[in-house]
Amino acid sequence: METSEQHSPETNINNHIPIEILMEILHKIARIGYITYNKSTMLEKVPYEVEVYGLSTGSWRTIQANVPCVADYVHHRPVTFNGSIHWLATRRDDEVCDAIMAFDISNEVFSVLELPDECSHISLMDAVL
Repeated sequence: METSEQHSPETNINNHIPIEILMEILHKIARIGYITYNKSTMLEKVPYEVEVYGLSTGSWRTIQANVPCVADYVHHRPVTFNGSIHWLATRRDDEVCDAIMAFDISNEVFSVLELPDECSHISLMDAVL
């Protein structure tokens, strides 16, 4: 079984996690919201729910967090770098990825890096720019 080494800031220990579980964790962290219709067929935004997996407890817990963007986790996998999970994201409703949203694992906060307008047409095809 293929594993990935992950560092836990809670315990300061490196853990080897099976890739399948890691992808489930990344997907679940990315599962942060959706839109629904109310009775009058008006769009209604549902508050985001963010869950964090604790390596020391082996369980999920819900946190209060301001989620500033909509992550595109359907077309692009998140990237873990420098203690944060990063997603291509959109700040508007036009579905164009115009930002990188990051979740700082230690501080449990989101941040946003807006991409220049020139990057709005760039995309991946078969994992190649």
